[in-house]
Amino acid sequence: MKTIEVVAAIIRKGDRIFATQRGYGPWKDYWEYPGGKVEAGETPVQALVREIREELDAEISIDKYLTTIEWDYPQFHLTMHCYICSLLGGALQLNEHEASSWLGKDDLHSVNWLPADNQLIPLIEKELDSTTVNVLFVCHGNICRSPMAEFILKALVKAKGLEDQYYIESAAVSAEEIGNPIYPPAKRCLNQHGVWFDPNKRARQVRASDYRRFDRIICMDASNLRLIKRFIPDDPEGKIHLMMSYTGVGRDVADPWYTGDFEETFQDLLEACEAMLRG
Repeated sequence: MKTIEVVAAIIRKGDRIFATQRGYGPWKDYWEYPGGKVEAGETPVQALVREIREELDAEISIDKYLTTIEWDYPQFHLTMHCYICSLLGGALQLNEHEASSWLGKDDLHSVNWLPADNQLIPLIEKELDSTTVNVLFVCHGNICRSPMAEFILKALVKAKGLEDQYYIESAAVSAEEIGNPIYPPAKRCLNQHGVWFDPNKRARQVRASDYRRFDRIICMDASNLRLIKRFIPDDPEGKIHLMMSYTGVGRDVADPWYTGDFEETFQDLLEACEAMLRG
């Protein structure tokens, strides 16, 4: 019996997950999680990002690996790698499915799932009961952009009553500022916007163990993405990505250490943090 390797996106928005209904083939009208085949030369994470673009015209962040389902269908064996994802942007246009729905925990048993996808329900129920998202912001020195992002997001989640749903830290890819406080102009900018920050915050460097501890590791620029590989050489769960990707663009957050424009940096970080919470 041949084996088909596929990937599935459990796209989560708050307490609901996105499901799609097949509109073709012998399993027409059954429900599934969007995704598809892993092509030659692709990692599962690369395949999933591509499949969601093709199926839904959407961009996702892959927040964490959930499980791999092994299932025997009559004609083939299925290996399905499953990931918890967040929607970054896009239309959620149904290019291959006939219907879709955002399902809450109580709705998961209300649709007719494909057999392999049905095996995920207990894990998804548990996932929906677990609401904490661990976020690590990363910049070069951990004295400007990443601590600004840390305290901006903390302020936003507090204002929305979501403090119990997020754990937030920041760190550096370099050792240049380890032990130093937030840069004074960054403090002034946060103060001007009424954003509280911990005066005892000190810069620390990224550690290899951060990959296990955090669900999202968010870098400020392409240089951070490159340098973080010294500590976390591989990203099998697709946790590491750019800050501004939450706004639907792939550009850097400018480093105010060099530009001197802390207000521009603040507005970029605020926009991205707000987009993250909406997603």
